[in-house]
Amino acid sequence: MSFYNKVSYLDVNLKNTKVILRLDFSNCIFNGEIYDEYKFFSNIDSIKEILKSNPLLVIFYSINNDDDNSELAKKIEKFINLPVDEIFSLKEIKFNSKNILLFNCIFLQEDYHKENEELSKQIAMLIDLFIFDSIALVNLKNVSTYGISKFCHSVIGPIVKRELDNINRFISMQQEKIYICGLERMFNKLSYIQNMFNITTNVFFADGCSLTFLKSLNKNIGKSFFEEEIIKDIVKIQNNFFKKILLPKDFHSIEKFNQNELKNIEVDTNKNDSIYMLDIGDETLLNIKKKCSSSKAILLEGVLGMIELPLFQQQTNDLLQFLKTLSKDKDIFVFLCGNTLVNFLRHNKFNCNDFSYVSHAEKKIINLFLKKDIHCLTIIEDNIL
Repeated sequence: MSFYNKVSYLDVNLKNTKVILRLDFSNCIFNGEIYDEYKFFSNIDSIKEILKSNPLLVIFYSINNDDDNSELAKKIEKFINLPVDEIFSLKEIKFNSKNILLFNCIFLQEDYHKENEELSKQIAMLIDLFIFDSIALVNLKNVSTYGISKFCHSVIGPIVKRELDNINRFISMQQEKIYICGLERMFNKLSYIQNMFNITTNVFFADGCSLTFLKSLNKNIGKSFFEEEIIKDIVKIQNNFFKKILLPKDFHSIEKFNQNELKNIEVDTNKNDSIYMLDIGDETLLNIKKKCSSSKAILLEGVLGMIELPLFQQQTNDLLQFLKTLSKDKDIFVFLCGNTLVNFLRHNKFNCNDFSYVSHAEKKIINLFLKKDIHCLTIIEDNIL
């Protein structure tokens, strides 16, 4: 598993070393306030951890175009108790131990989103070490990630190390483990899903993907959405992994989207062609909990139903409360991932630290499990010690 064991900040001497730390603050600040606390404070913890070794530090960061970065320097300064000065060009980089410099990679202009070897070399010559600590940017092949890492000594930071350690832990565990797949669509994720069959005991399908599996078995799913274009592929998966596949036995359903009352419909006895199956049912939720209780590792990706409608948030909320309790047992590993799920955690006031691990990979979790299109990590050396 050397791929998941990269040379990290712990393996080098950082004292008085000129360092660029690459972070991602996208979606962290909104209207001057901290919006995504888990992501923001993970970045803060990364900075604090690196500062323990007394490097000369410049932070390269990225944000979304509509993010508010006007308060970012002040927010960081508040939590690390060290002056933070924003700079706007590479010429302003002056390394010293008295403050931290903060550089928004958008100022690399047109070179930010593409390879530019000359610019990458120019930045690499300014530093002794590049610390890559933004797992959500792992698939990019631009100047501020892959480019710099090609031309100077590069290691992974605390966030990336924790991500890789936890993925490796899940893959390496030999005890019973379950992958709960709450993806809405599977069209471009079939190789990933098949890979999950190879590394887990069971795969339970919920949300939209479960309906495509049920349709492939000629079950009546009413007017519910399914991916007709991949039915043949799903039939093959059913044939190859039928012993590992777990599907819902019942659903919370409605006939009209303006309804405030749902019905619990059993899949095998359903004769109603007009219903929309939008969340797993009560018996199915109970079955998932039982399966999780007998597992030593649980990977939940996505949600269980159409959470855009408040009526169909309860089962996901209920399962998360249950997994939160399981996480208190240190022998059980509860791993949560996916944009939709992490957003659900935030909006429903869950504390990410109440679970064994909540991934920072967002949509890139697929790349990490498949070891595919992870350009920056391929440059950084494996730690063979």
